[in-house]
Amino acid sequence: MKCLARLLIRLFIILSVIILFTSCRDKTELEERGFVGAFALDICGESGGLQIAAEIMTLTKRENDDDDEDGENHLLTARGKNFADCLYELQKQSPKELSYALSKVAIISKDILEDEVRLLEVANALAQNKEICGKLLILAAEESAADVLKNCPPDWKTASGFISNYYKHSNRKATAATRLELEAFATSVREGEGFLLPVINVDDKAKSYGFNKTMLVLENRETVICEDEMSGLAFARGVGRGRLLTASHGTDTAAMRVSAQNTRYAFSEEGNRIMCAMTVNVSGHLEEYTGNITVTAQNTEILERIFAKQIMDDIKDTYLFLKHHEIDGFGVSDRIKKYRPKLYELYGETKDYLLEVKVNVIIKS
Repeated sequence: MKCLARLLIRLFIILSVIILFTSCRDKTELEERGFVGAFALDICGESGGLQIAAEIMTLTKRENDDDDEDGENHLLTARGKNFADCLYELQKQSPKELSYALSKVAIISKDILEDEVRLLEVANALAQNKEICGKLLILAAEESAADVLKNCPPDWKTASGFISNYYKHSNRKATAATRLELEAFATSVREGEGFLLPVINVDDKAKSYGFNKTMLVLENRETVICEDEMSGLAFARGVGRGRLLTASHGTDTAAMRVSAQNTRYAFSEEGNRIMCAMTVNVSGHLEEYTGNITVTAQNTEILERIFAKQIMDDIKDTYLFLKHHEIDGFGVSDRIKKYRPKLYELYGETKDYLLEVKVNVIIKS
């Protein structure tokens, strides 16, 4: 009997400990949390400190429903010596416990991207924060990153959701830069590499927004806003749809809107280097044609050749520009790694490759 009593006592103690330490007494309900969907980082004035602007999303319960829905969203700003200080000051302003688990977008100002020390500090802080997902989308702002969040058009339900969805669905129409996520961003910064970032622009007066520019961040952390310098990048990456091309033939001028575009790559060895053969296929329709002659099959073919040469020259100029700055802007290494793994084993990450370009343009009636 004594043995049985001792066994029951031990069992009671074990069950009590399990219940005590696995209970939900410290659980924070969703309604008590503030989820940071997007945040913007700037250098604040002469102090050289850091400023964070964060979009706080709250989740509320629907009546007679167990599902959660988005509640009211608001913007908080805070300043500190570093990223950790900013998060601490931000939390002091919020009555809810802030969480970064649902953060989708980080917007970083040009000032930070040009400051080598501050940029490395920010990249490390973001990458080391266990709450922030490595898939966080990184964007650049030409001026104030906070203003991008502050001036979001009123029809945006949440800036974070709208920006990430807009970038995802409009990438082929609007920007040449690929999606840069936190993991790749932090690696490029730590290893002192150059990288490309899409630039987000929001015009509060016009209620317009978009990603019509690309920012090239060089190894020495100088930045170049790429428009004319890298106009061939979009076609090399296969995201030229929606672009407007203009050309002249004698006294005639024409403008073609690209309605479809794709780029195919083939890789081979030539000597001790990789040969990248790029085939660019473009089709579209004329939006404007001024001249004294009617558009015929013959002059359409002439315009197609002119547009093809223009795109080819732009791609080659972009190739030389990127090669000079030792940046694989065309994503050649990633393509070789994915489609030609044996070739990748021989050459690894390469920015020194030969390029051969062929462009086919079709103007549709």
